[in-house]
Amino acid sequence: MLIHLVDVSGASGRDPVTDFEVIQRELELFNPQVAAKPQLVAANKLDAVDDEARVKTLERRVRKAKLPFFKISGVTGAGVDQLLAATWQQIAVSRESDAAAALLGEQDDDSGPPSGGPEVSGRHSKPKDRGLSPSPNADQPSGSSPRPSDSIDLLTPRRLRRDV
Repeated sequence: MLIHLVDVSGASGRDPVTDFEVIQRELELFNPQVAAKPQLVAANKLDAVDDEARVKTLERRVRKAKLPFFKISGVTGAGVDQLLAATWQQIAVSRESDAAAALLGEQDDDSGPPSGGPEVSGRHSKPKDRGLSPSPNADQPSGSSPRPSDSIDLLTPRRLRRDV
């Protein structure tokens, strides 16, 4: 997960669109896998903007790149809650995607499921439905630790969690 904080205040004398494009190119040259990670862009220092056109131009460029765009002020806190909520949402999506990819990787492994993992009857069988139930660990053998998908997410701010 990458969050680009782009100064749109004009105090630095830099062009925010150029700054955004330079970072995008540098990421791609550094490591295409890093550049492919989910990204959010935040126009920062809205409290000090002297030319609204800088913000609008950056927003158009970011939307053209099909990336989420946020307007924030670190000083006043404006827009920060929306940025954080979108960040946590993207992290949750990425975790689910990573977990599904790991599960698929385990299914393709001929050594069978790991201890405590889902029962799979064939190489391409779908995993057992792990929907919400009154007791999320009821189908696990006693004494085994919960899988990550069954645990409480302690990284998500309490106000955004659904398990509290």
